[in-house]
Amino acid sequence: MAQGKSKEDYLIEHSKLLEELRDKADSIELEDGKFLDSPEEYAENLIEKEIIKFLPDFIKARKEGKKLARRLID
Repeated sequence: MAQGKSKEDYLIEHSKLLEELRDKADSIELEDGKFLDSPEEYAENLIEKEIIKFLPDFIKARKEGKKLARRLID
């Protein structure tokens, strides 16, 4: 394997990346009571804001997932 890493090493690295992304998603704060006025609008605005904020992380997770799959297949 390239760079002497085993499949297990790649799995561990990927798991850590996913954990970091999950921790970021868990840190999303909701504004108390604001969603009661218009839940649909609140949800759309929140999702839009968070997707933009985390887009680089989503792209990184996707790329790393592809790398992991390649390493596990080899």
